[in-house]
Parts: sequence; structure tokens; C-alpha cells
Amino acid sequence: MWRNGDLMRQLGYVLLIGGFLWLAHEAFVGLAPDQYAATFKIAKGMERWGEQLPRPLAHHALWEQYNQLRPRNWVTLLPAAAMLAGGLLLGAPKKAPIVINRVFTRPQDIQPRVDEVRRDYTAVRQPEKGVGYRRRLLQFVRRTIAGSAYFRARKPGEHDKEGP
Repeated sequence: MWRNGDLMRQLGYVLLIGGFLWLAHEAFVGLAPDQYAATFKIAKGMERWGEQLPRPLAHHALWEQYNQLRPRNWVTLLPAAAMLAGGLLLGAPKKAPIVINRVFTRPQDIQPRVDEVRRDYTAVRQPEKGVGYRRRLLQFVRRTIAGSAYFRARKPGEHDKEGP
């Protein structure tokens, strides 16, 4: 059975090569006869002018040829998009397989290491913050709020009472 990575790689090659062959076919077989037919059809009515072709007529002839050949641009975009998708599939990095090696150990073997980590954790841990810390924090918050523009602009006694 194919692995997922191999399938994606093969799909990338198929899209890249298929898109290239499609573009080559369009360039050498499909586009040239269409362009010749469109040019011949437009130029057939201009023979009576000779080499002295008026500028508006030449401009109109070029636009007419452009409009007749414009659908070919969309046909060219499809194989180009297929080639882009193929290149992206081929250029995508292949995922490394995950290898899991399980090592079974007895709890008695790792207990000294766990005790060492616990000792390090308790040594680094910050002490609990006491009542003085909370009191200073509340004082700082009161001073910050009292210093705001809303409370500085009030009249004394304006907010002392609750309710109407």
C-alpha cells in the first residue's frame, strides 16, 4: 500500500508533468493555428489598403484579434495552475516519522530525582505575602483613583452620600 507522502509526491509529479505537456501542446499545436486563423480573417478585409493602412483601422484590427484570442488565456491558466500545485506538492517538506521509544522504569529508580526537584522548587518559591503587602496595595490603589481627573474635579462632599 502507498504511504500518504508517496501518494502526494506522485500526484505532484503527475500535475507538474501533465501541466507542462498541456502548455507545450497549447504553445505548439493549439495556439498557432488559432492565431493564424484569427489574423487571416481580420487581414482579409484590409488587402485593398495595401501598406497605407489608416491608424484607427489598424488599432481596431489589433483589438479584434485580441478579443478573439483572449479565451485562449484562460485555457493557458489551467495547466499553469496545475504546474503550480504540482510544484507546491513536490516542494512541501516531508514529515519526519515519529518514533516513540518507551522506556519503562520503576518508581524507585526516579524517586531521588523527584525529591531533588521538589527541594529546588521549595527553595525558589516566593514567601506568602502578608497583611502589610495588601494594606500597601490598597493604599496605592486609593491614591491612584483619587488622583484621576474625575475625582480631582469634584467639589468637597459631593460624593459623600449614597442615593438621592
